[in-house]
Amino acid sequence: MQLPFPVAADPYPRGGREQALVRERKFVAPASMAAFARDVLRHHCLPDPDYPEGLIESIYFDTPQLTAYWEKANGDNLKRKIRVRWYPASDPAAGLRRRSAGDGAIQAFLEIKDRVGAAREKLHSAFRLEADLLQYASLNDPALLRAIRRQAQAMDVAMAELIVPTIAIRYHRDRLVCPVTETRVSLDTALVSDRCNPDLMPGTDTRHSAQIVCEAKSPVHRHWPWSETLFRLGFRSCSFSKYGEFINQRIQGGR
Repeated sequence: MQLPFPVAADPYPRGGREQALVRERKFVAPASMAAFARDVLRHHCLPDPDYPEGLIESIYFDTPQLTAYWEKANGDNLKRKIRVRWYPASDPAAGLRRRSAGDGAIQAFLEIKDRVGAAREKLHSAFRLEADLLQYASLNDPALLRAIRRQAQAMDVAMAELIVPTIAIRYHRDRLVCPVTETRVSLDTALVSDRCNPDLMPGTDTRHSAQIVCEAKSPVHRHWPWSETLFRLGFRSCSFSKYGEFINQRIQGGR
C-alpha cells in the first residue's frame, strides 16, 4: 500500500505544546456507513493539501490500574491520555506481525493530551525508536517500556515512571479541511487493535470496532454545512474514545 506521505512524516508537525484549547466534536456511526460518510465529506470539504489520507498506529499508555480508562468510563471532567503514534508504511493486517532485525529506527511522536470538558491541550514531541521494537514487540516487553519512559521523563511528564503500554490501535484516516469554516475534519475507519499487554488484561486476540468516527477540530464552536447530512446517515454526536472502546472490549467483554 503506497501512502501519500513519507514514512514517519507528521501530518501536523507543530512540536512542543499545541495551540491552546482546541475544541473537538466527534460524530460516530456504524462501520457500514464509511463509504457514504467519505462521499459526503469529500463533497463538502477539500482534501488536506499535504496529507489527505494514510494509516495511523498508536500504543496507548496507562497505569497498571488503568487510571486513564476509568477517567473516561466514569465521565471525569479532567482526563489525561498518553500515547506513542507513528505512520506505518504498509498495513500489518496484510500479513502476520513479526520482528525482524535490521529495520532501523523510525520516527514516532509521544503525545500527552489533557482534556477539560470539550477543550483539550496536547504536548507533542518527536523521537526515534527501533522499528521492530515499536511495531512488533509484545506490549509487556521491558525494552519497549524503558524506551518510552525515558522519553516521557525527558518531557517532564508527571508520574512517567508509573505508565505501562496497554494496547495498540490502528486505523485509516481521511483528512480534510472545511472551506467555509477552515475547520480540520478527519474520518477514521477500519479501527483495529491487535496487541494488548497480557499482564494487564485477558485475551490477546485481534479486536475490531463496529464503529467509525468523524472528528472536527476548531478553536471555537462551529456549525458545519456537512454535519446535518452525517446525522441523516445515522451519525450521532457523542464523546467517543478509541482507547476506551478497545479496553472495554477486552476487560468487559464488549464487541
